[in-house]
Amino acid sequence: MAQVQSKYSSHLFDYLIEEKEEKRNFYIALCIGIIFHIILAFIHFPKAKYTLSALEQAQKKVIVIKPPKFKPPEQQKQQEILKPQVKKIAIPDPTPDEPEPIREPEIDIQEQVIPEDFVIGIPENIPPPPEDDKPVIVGGDVQAPVRLTPLNPIYPEAARKARIEGNVILQLTIDKNGNVIDVKVLRGLPMGLTEVAVEEAKKQKFKPAYRLSTKLPVDCIFTLTVTFKIQ
Repeated sequence: MAQVQSKYSSHLFDYLIEEKEEKRNFYIALCIGIIFHIILAFIHFPKAKYTLSALEQAQKKVIVIKPPKFKPPEQQKQQEILKPQVKKIAIPDPTPDEPEPIREPEIDIQEQVIPEDFVIGIPENIPPPPEDDKPVIVGGDVQAPVRLTPLNPIYPEAARKARIEGNVILQLTIDKNGNVIDVKVLRGLPMGLTEVAVEEAKKQKFKPAYRLSTKLPVDCIFTLTVTFKIQ
């Protein structure tokens, strides 16, 4: 009985040891598997490059169809119209020993018909050229006008007391009748001297200016100087 019990105890002990080793191996394998999966999670594998098959590459090729080349039709050569060639037949000279006569070129003379109203010489009674209505400046072909009335300007009392002397220069426009129709002041004096000179110039009467070539009176521009001097 004791031997049986001892044998049973020996088998039980061996079983327990084997079971313990199996559990240890299981845990070791489990840990190794977990560590392996963790490593796989952090590793990046290169992307696989796929190559197209020859059939797929042939399908993706673009086929360009070139238009057919047409040759332009050749232009028909125009048939040249042949002109009839005229052959000149030389006539033999009956008198080869005699000199050839010299022929003078013929001159075509055309008669010119002179009109009946054509006058030779200088025509008389030529009308004078049209005159311009604008006043002309004295000088050259224009004879200056001649003053017919004296200048008697009244000396203003204020200018006399201030003892102002000098010249007032005026530009007069004189018509064909010798009348003053416009007065412009070129240089004046104070104290009413300019106004007195203008009023005196408007009263003047002139022998009108005229052109030497036609002896006709014209409107002209004339410069008049009025002198103020205390005596």
